[in-house]
Amino acid sequence: MLESNFREYLRDERHLRENTIGSRIANCKRVEQYEGDLDNHFDSDQCSILLERLTYSTDDQNRKRQPKHKIPIDGDVRNGSATLKQAVSLYRDFRRACASGKYRAVAEHRSGYTGHPQNAVTRRSDPPQRDSNVLWSGTMKNLEQMLETELLQAHGAVLDELLRRGVVKTRNNPIGDYTEWLVCQRLGLERQPNSKASFDAIDRNGIRYQIKGRRDSGTSVQFSPIRNLAEQGFDFAIAVVFDDDYYVRFAVKIPYGIVPSFAKYSGHINGHILTLTDKTINHPGVTDIRQHLL
Repeated sequence: MLESNFREYLRDERHLRENTIGSRIANCKRVEQYEGDLDNHFDSDQCSILLERLTYSTDDQNRKRQPKHKIPIDGDVRNGSATLKQAVSLYRDFRRACASGKYRAVAEHRSGYTGHPQNAVTRRSDPPQRDSNVLWSGTMKNLEQMLETELLQAHGAVLDELLRRGVVKTRNNPIGDYTEWLVCQRLGLERQPNSKASFDAIDRNGIRYQIKGRRDSGTSVQFSPIRNLAEQGFDFAIAVVFDDDYYVRFAVKIPYGIVPSFAKYSGHINGHILTLTDKTINHPGVTDIRQHLL
């Protein structure tokens, strides 16, 4: 693992806090201890097989299946596996950034890498474009060169500061649009225009999906209201919960027939409020789709 450069990437590109960076690197080291070198995994298949082994669904937990990976986990196997998978996903993103030219690999750690960033990775420095730049961490960055998650992280940091100053009341936008985009990209759905009030996407068979997203670190998450639930304007609800850095914490697909079990009507807003809890996630009719969105 290119630890020093990965640390730099997490700090400068992902804008993670130092304690979070330390945790993610420790997670990657633990994976390497039992599953082998992450760079070898990336060079082989961009970590696809490893990420699949680290996937442990709600159904796996309910059926008490053994995890496919070799890593001992004390406590909740599903949450522990998800944490390790998220760390490996970050390392994969870092290596992809290197391959795309955002970082230029000069030397690999397994061929004489010294552990110093200047010996292993050189950052590309393009002249800033005055009309499309944002001041971020003291550096002018071209918005067109930033990944979608980086743009959202920057936006999230701005919303957090505005919330602290009392300028805005919530920090939830633009999570709805991003959730729709992400779900449609990953699941191959066709996104619908805003005029379709009851559903946000359809699949090739005409199955309708209403998509909800929320940026929240709690254990009980409420989503924006579902209007006219009784009219059955969709076939499935997809609910996605992101952490503060816009990484997927939970993602489930709920058939219309059982949505009323988890959605309480509110006359004040004239809609049903869908709430995602462990009970929702573990319901036998609910499908865990988190691994498909990573």
